[in-house]
Amino acid sequence: MDCKNCGNAIPSERVEAMPDTEYCVRCSPLFVRRKKTYMVFAHKTAPQLLVIDPNDDEACRRAERADKRCR
Repeated sequence: MDCKNCGNAIPSERVEAMPDTEYCVRCSPLFVRRKKTYMVFAHKTAPQLLVIDPNDDEACRRAERADKRCR
């Protein structure tokens, strides 16, 4: 299988681990957006880790507001 971006061969181990992959290891960070994370302290000693899709603007706005309230 070849990379859609650069045309280099994708290692068989990567295809086996991630069958739906279309990009090689070198090109994949260019196309994948990382998740945003926030630590929200709703209680003194029990933080919650919120993991949010960066494309969801409303969820990001709410998480940023909750993060600022905790500080």
